[in-house]
Amino acid sequence: MDYIILLSRENEIFNNIKKWFINNYEKSKNRYHYYYENELINLDLIRNKSIYIVSPKIIPLLSSLSLNVKNFSYFIGKDFIGNIELKEDSNSVDKIIGILRKYEKNNNIIYKFKREMVNKRRWFYVEDIRNFLDYLEKEYFTWSKMNYIKLLNVEKYKNIIFFDGKNKLVSKKIVEELGINVPKIYGIYDSENEITQEILSKLPFCVIKPTHLDGSKLVIKKKSDTTSEYVRKKLRGFRNVGIKKEILPLIIRYFEPKIIAEEFIPNISGKNDYPCEFKFYIFNRKILFFLAINRLKSENGFDFFNENFEKIPNNKYSYSSTHLNFKWEKPIFFEKIKEDVLKIYDLFFFALNKLYVGRFIRIDFFITKDKYYFGEFSLFPNGGKGNNLNNNGSKLFIKAWIPEVFNILHNETPDSYPTFNYDQNYNEYMKNIISNVYTQVTQTEKKNKY
Repeated sequence: MDYIILLSRENEIFNNIKKWFINNYEKSKNRYHYYYENELINLDLIRNKSIYIVSPKIIPLLSSLSLNVKNFSYFIGKDFIGNIELKEDSNSVDKIIGILRKYEKNNNIIYKFKREMVNKRRWFYVEDIRNFLDYLEKEYFTWSKMNYIKLLNVEKYKNIIFFDGKNKLVSKKIVEELGINVPKIYGIYDSENEITQEILSKLPFCVIKPTHLDGSKLVIKKKSDTTSEYVRKKLRGFRNVGIKKEILPLIIRYFEPKIIAEEFIPNISGKNDYPCEFKFYIFNRKILFFLAINRLKSENGFDFFNENFEKIPNNKYSYSSTHLNFKWEKPIFFEKIKEDVLKIYDLFFFALNKLYVGRFIRIDFFITKDKYYFGEFSLFPNGGKGNNLNNNGSKLFIKAWIPEVFNILHNETPDSYPTFNYDQNYNEYMKNIISNVYTQVTQTEKKNKY
């Protein structure tokens, strides 16, 4: 499908932010052509094709509807969205509007822009462009708001379910196919009732946990004296725990929550207690920092380090009281783990069609003295609200995620954010991994339907 997006000569910043929204609001194979109104006479390349045409002051936001209806148009005053087949004599805006008027409908796809409407599945007519742009910078493009919007529209980007910590089996499979260490899985169970004393006695020292929960919820450390009665009692009703959190409602359409028995990863000191973790925050293929966590020293504390293993003051992003009283040594595998972090990021970015939703992810690893294991992904750290961030951290995070937006709003180069070109072999490699997971999803979906 071709789209003709009409631009206004009144405000180039509005034109550029309009292009950003159109190119990011959904995964799309549509072709977008941008013209000023008086340039419609030069449309020879798309004559006799069915196209959508959007007038200059109409803009989608990230929640807006896809346009896939033929022979329709919606007007708000003189502004419109319409589907039309351009004929030989359709070479002016007036003639095109005349044709579109024949298809005009009453139901509203377009609303005049109001702050309270931004999450609605509508396109917007912007009358006061200056106030609209001011609103975008101060209220729309914020860390918490963009995470909320991403969550609200997650069904547009179904590949996202492979990269969420609440889908442990699939995310581990992806990482394994990339050749990265994951904890061994000793057993997968549909129900807690499957875990009998006989099964439990055959399991080595391990952890038993649901596949859809995070934050160490319902994790059982299996010891020699652990009874099946205790396991079943603790895990009873596990499917219903946290079932509405973040993107779980989407995940469970394809993957039912299960229980896994998984290899126990010791602490960096070698103790069979809470494992240490490095949580890498990656924006636009750059490791902005990672969190180093040792729960033997503090249940809630963490230290910040940059990609060169240099410590960052906690109060740069968060609250100084969260730091640990622990001396971290640079691991012998540190350069290799960074390579694996970016390898995972590349696949994530590729799978999410290089849109804004695929440009930030947190990737967690369990750390021992001489080895590391993939832990999980996080797409919405702290629920995406940034409650543990200070004001500086919130600003830095959002500008690291979508830097080009702020360049546009400040009338700087609109496309000055990093873009990544992969050679054909690497593209095929990533496509194959995604294809394998797609096959798994399709088979699971069919199984659930019948």
